[in-house]
Amino acid sequence: MSTTFETVKNLLINDLKLDEATIVPEATVADIDLDSLGAVELAMVLPKRCGIEVTDDEVRKCETVSDIVDLVDSRSEAAR
Repeated sequence: MSTTFETVKNLLINDLKLDEATIVPEATVADIDLDSLGAVELAMVLPKRCGIEVTDDEVRKCETVSDIVDLVDSRSEAAR
């Protein structure tokens, strides 16, 4: 598992209070119960925890946990 995946997983569990057992890379946002409010919350937490800016619209476009990880990775690389 990638470091970014572990970071995203920890955010989803600790900050958004989602079920750890459901958070795997191939899980859909529906599988992990990440609704539109959760997308907004995640977009607000990422700058604080990861130092990157994403919009809730970008998070809502993600279909899987892996898509969220890819979004975080791409923003992290762009910030360097």
